[in-house]
Amino acid sequence: TLLPYTTPFRSIYLMMEGSASAPLNAVHSLYRRDAGGAWVRQAMKGVDQDTGGPALAMAVDPTNRDKLFLANGDRLFVSSDGGSNFSQTPFGSVFGPNGLRWVNGLTINPLNAKQMLISTHDRELFQSLDGGSSWSATDLPAVGQTAVAFTAAHVYVATFGQGLQRSADASGTDFAPYGNCLADPVPSSLAIDPSDPQQIFV
Repeated sequence: TLLPYTTPFRSIYLMMEGSASAPLNAVHSLYRRDAGGAWVRQAMKGVDQDTGGPALAMAVDPTNRDKLFLANGDRLFVSSDGGSNFSQTPFGSVFGPNGLRWVNGLTINPLNAKQMLISTHDRELFQSLDGGSSWSATDLPAVGQTAVAFTAAHVYVATFGQGLQRSADASGTDFAPYGNCLADPVPSSLAIDPSDPQQIFV
């Protein structure tokens, strides 16, 4: 996972899974690069990859380059110092007793940092409206999601088998199929032109 933080700072976070000697190991490392400098590995203290698996889903607070979120199938990890130290917030009963088998992504609304979405491989799309303190399932069909994108008016989600879905408004509810995006092959990524939200790339 490669995640840039571009406004108003120039920072890039890089999450790597495995290592040179054991590339398939479920071990992850976090690096940060500021203003074109060197890549610096972050300590990630407080991230427990033995519970819920590697926390490979990552997002940065759009208002604070040092506030970083990671997620795995069991809990949300939050850092306020750029990845050196993390606190943990278990997801609780929302995801069931066994948590989530596979988290595909963690996305923060760039216009509202309190709104966060967790996309899954074979479950519902889950949303938080309080910065990750509490979560609930959206009304999107429980088919798994591959990508999420926000505009000021809607939430767009690429799904497994249901094509591109769009919410009725920015609240992330009342999803319905949008456009003529094919359900097969499955769209793997999603981007929206920030200067023209009608331009959607799948």
